[in-house]
Amino acid sequence: MSKNVIFLTEQVRQRLGPAISQGLAESDGVLYAALLDPGCEEELRGCLLKTENDISLAPDLGTAQSLLAGIQNAVEQLGLAGRRPIIVAPTDLRFALWKFTHRFMPQVIVVSQQELPPRQDVSSVSVVSLGRAKLDPSASSPIAGAPIGRETRV
Repeated sequence: MSKNVIFLTEQVRQRLGPAISQGLAESDGVLYAALLDPGCEEELRGCLLKTENDISLAPDLGTAQSLLAGIQNAVEQLGLAGRRPIIVAPTDLRFALWKFTHRFMPQVIVVSQQELPPRQDVSSVSVVSLGRAKLDPSASSPIAGAPIGRETRV
């Protein structure tokens, strides 16, 4: 049995996923959020710093600034759409991304894809890339290949 607090916390979050996502979904049952661009995900995985009891993002200054700018743009787009600042991230990045983001933008909520129930409707309002967030209805979404701005089931 693992005594790693982060690992155990993430396991509990996955089990509580339906309750977490229900609390974040709008009254129409849809979770409106920003997603991470696949290139951004890959870059962030390269910046992960893992120790026995912790996991953090340790990007260089340029990457950190680009990431924060991309998240800030996504938060602004979500706000303009009347939505809460929620980012859906891969499970392996969720905690490190939340920890990094929380220092600068504590209002941002980061949930993992594994926390969402299989039938959860997700509408991607924007995509976070390094440097900026994209709002392009013709672009493809990292979740289930659905176009951005349209609902999809996860």
